[in-house]
Amino acid sequence: MRKTFAFLLLITQFSCNAPKPEGLILKIQYKPEKTYSISTIRGTETVITYSGEDVAMQKLKSRNIKNPTISRVKTKSTTELVTGKKTTSLSFPVSLIYKETLSLDGKNEIPEGTEI
Repeated sequence: MRKTFAFLLLITQFSCNAPKPEGLILKIQYKPEKTYSISTIRGTETVITYSGEDVAMQKLKSRNIKNPTISRVKTKSTTELVTGKKTTSLSFPVSLIYKETLSLDGKNEIPEGTEI
């Protein structure tokens, strides 16, 4: 009993101290002749720092362009993934249809019905 407990304690400690992955990998398996609805919210931040000759930097400053320029965008999109019939090579076609893609300010980023 003591050996079993010690073994379980050792395994628990090892699993809690394992290195953490740098990201998250999702593996999704799609089936043929199905329709999948996908909703996503994506946020990005872009920082642009300008450098150059004084004349160029003054021109940017005269146009009220901040240095660095920071841009934040948040987009909500609804798409539909449609899979076709399975072929003899055991593969099937896939198409992605954008239903709605809106930015924070309500602009439609990708026209409705765009198909990839």
